[in-house]
Amino acid sequence: MSTLITPTQVNTIGDKLCAVYNSLYGSSASGFGYGGVGWGIQKAMIDLAAIVDGATDATFCDTDLQVLFAANAQAQKASQIMTTAISSGIAQWFNTLSAACGMYASTVPTVTEIASFLYYYNVTDATKWQCLQAPMWKEIFTALRGTAPNPLTVYLEVLQGATYTNALYKSIVGGAQTPGYDIDQTLYAGGFPYIQWTGGNGSGACSITVAGENHLGTVASYSLSGTWGAGVFTTDNTGVALVPAVLDNLITKVTSVTFVNISAGTFYVEARRPSGRSIPTVP
Repeated sequence: MSTLITPTQVNTIGDKLCAVYNSLYGSSASGFGYGGVGWGIQKAMIDLAAIVDGATDATFCDTDLQVLFAANAQAQKASQIMTTAISSGIAQWFNTLSAACGMYASTVPTVTEIASFLYYYNVTDATKWQCLQAPMWKEIFTALRGTAPNPLTVYLEVLQGATYTNALYKSIVGGAQTPGYDIDQTLYAGGFPYIQWTGGNGSGACSITVAGENHLGTVASYSLSGTWGAGVFTTDNTGVALVPAVLDNLITKVTSVTFVNISAGTFYVEARRPSGRSIPTVP
């Protein structure tokens, strides 16, 4: 390999591997995939175990039959099927990607495989967060390595919507203040701090200050300032980046939002995925 793999190339392959994982996992809407307790393969395996246990089919209420099927019922639990699918379908790509990352050892001795590559380009390098991986990466890495990845190498996006109704925090100017979802800092680095709003109003020089926690769980603040009616400060805004008080701080939790010269509006603080990256999906 004459040219070393780049963080952008690692992101491209990593996102596609995460998309493959998403396809294996499936969705409750389709009913296909590994699934949750009430759908997909997981439900089918629970139903199958109930049959051979005699719980839903009396013809299996026989000791000899139950002994015959018991080992198979236990070995084929859905969680094990998912791990097997990752091991056989994703492992080769993962290992090859890791080997490519390991070639950096000739120039960066601490980078010997995929985990140290991700840590270097997210934490150690002067340019932070170049190689954050999608949330599903945690499942892939854990299945193949037997341990979770460093949380500082995996982002989690929290957007206002059906999944996260209040995002990280919902603030109605002069009204209710509603904490939203707190990102588990032992699992994820969080996301890039953003704020969006509807029905906003204000006057003159104005500002927004968000208090919360960064990727390390340390108290942190983020802000946005300008002039109402100019630039980003319009009635509605679908999302603008907040400026962290400490350079390169991601966001995981919000405890309060304060306003100066803003008199109305419903505001949501969000953690967003890295710029230019899409949600990993398989067409």
